[in-house]
Order: sequence, then C-alpha cells, then structure tokens
Amino acid sequence: MNRSAAWAEEGWGGPMDASTLALLTPTLDLDVANRSMEPVAAYVTAQGGTVVLERHPSFYSFYTKYVAASSSTGAGTATFATFRVLPKRLHRSEEGRAAVASTFQAMMAAGLKPYVFQTAPSSYAHTPGSNAVHPAWRDSYWLVGTSLSWESNGAGLEERVRAAALLQEVSGNLTALAPEGSMYPNEADPWTEDWRREFWGEENYEKLLQIKRKYDPDGLLSCWKCVGFEDKEMETDPAYRCMGAFQRTST
Repeated sequence: MNRSAAWAEEGWGGPMDASTLALLTPTLDLDVANRSMEPVAAYVTAQGGTVVLERHPSFYSFYTKYVAASSSTGAGTATFATFRVLPKRLHRSEEGRAAVASTFQAMMAAGLKPYVFQTAPSSYAHTPGSNAVHPAWRDSYWLVGTSLSWESNGAGLEERVRAAALLQEVSGNLTALAPEGSMYPNEADPWTEDWRREFWGEENYEKLLQIKRKYDPDGLLSCWKCVGFEDKEMETDPAYRCMGAFQRTST
C-alpha cells in the first residue's frame, strides 16, 4: 500500500494477491520501470520469490503469454464475488493500512483468498456527472475483495446457504472498512442490499432510471439488480426467486 499512489501516477495497473502481482504500465520505458519496481523486486527476491520485468509490444502479447495460458472456464461451478472500491485515505495512514490488513486477515481466516486490483482510474481527468461510473472510483487506487463457489449440481442447500451467508459477511466487513466506497456491479455481492447506491450512486441511478423508462417503458428487459429492478421481484418473479431465497441468509 505504500507504493499504490506512486504506481497509479506511473500508470501501473493489474491484479495482486498475497503472493503474486502482475502489473503493467504503458507509460514507462524498461529502465524507468525497473527503477520504479526496484524496492518491491528487492523484497520479493529476499523472500526467495521470482521477479520478471519485461517489455511487450502489445497488451495482447502479455495476455496470450500470461492470462490465456492460465485461464479456466470454471465449468461446473457457480462462482460469486464481492469486491469493493477503497478510498485513497486508507493508503495514507498507518491506521488505514492496518485496517485493510486486518480485513484481509479475516478473509484468510475464513478460508478465502483476498484479491487486489490496482485498476481504479485515479490519474485520469474526468468531468463529474458525465457518466454512470460511481464517483467513489475517482477517489481510489484499489478494488479489493474475494470470491467463493459451489458445485452447480453437487452442492446441497445447506452448503449454498453457508456460502451465501459467508459472502454477505465479507461484504459487510468491506463496507465497514470503507463505507464511502462502492461496489463494481459485475463483481459485486449479488445479495447487496443497498445496491442502487453501492453500484452507481443515488444521483447516477436516478438518471439511469429515467433513461431506462424512456427507452423501455414496458420493462421488457430486466436482470438481477440492474437499473429498473425492484426488490419485490426477488419474491414475486419466478426468474429471481432462486437467488432471492439467499438474500438475507446473514440476518
């Protein structure tokens, strides 16, 4: 966390977990990139780890070498994630960094793997209110969270209830860590309660809802906790009852 602000300024971005990181930048040449990563590389080497710093002609070159080679289709499992945008203030003090570490430790104690994505657009100019991105993204370096899964056909009801409850517990811990943060809808806890505010922000959501009603006045297009979704549908719409059954497993 000590380097997150500098990395953002230098254009570094990518995923991290407790033992690995894969960061890219389009703005630095190889010599400057080496100097930027020197403190981290020295630490990793001292721990017996491996450091690879190399130039790629394109993102696709990196993707085919590292991402595609290790990807999995995840067939046969139902995977659920919960990720939260953390405010920059947590990086700027010992107390903030300790709180993040404590939250990660709680995840690991529960058998979950914390993930960090240094992908927030913190260094890009923007006009407030010009798009539907939650404003919290502009005050962040990190998107953090975890995921869990169960076998699509092999998991019993009790296992699914436990998993859903655990995910909601982790979501609550992340919200307590960063109440002014937000959630990325595509990787958010599907049972998030205050989802309109968490996904888009209340002001953005009202604008999006107006657009939805203008172009889809009859509600032909619908999905779980998308713009225009009503919470009552979790109980009244057969398409959503399955997911809705787990909505309050933690209470």
